[in-house]
Amino acid sequence: MSAAEGEIRRLMARGLDLYGVGQVREATECWRRVLALDPDHAEARDFLQTAAGEAEAPAKAGRDAVVEE
Repeated sequence: MSAAEGEIRRLMARGLDLYGVGQVREATECWRRVLALDPDHAEARDFLQTAAGEAEAPAKAGRDAVVEE
């Protein structure tokens, strides 16, 4: 395994650990670093898409909420 492959494995695992405890921003940073090393890394792209979708959901829910006064 090359040094880059080892770093990619480490970053992917770290991203999953962070994501699992709700640190989405930090997790996405790990996966972006993976893509900097390997722009074609499909799993990192998938994880980023999933995280982005989840980040949009609460924001959209907040915009759609009805506020009663």
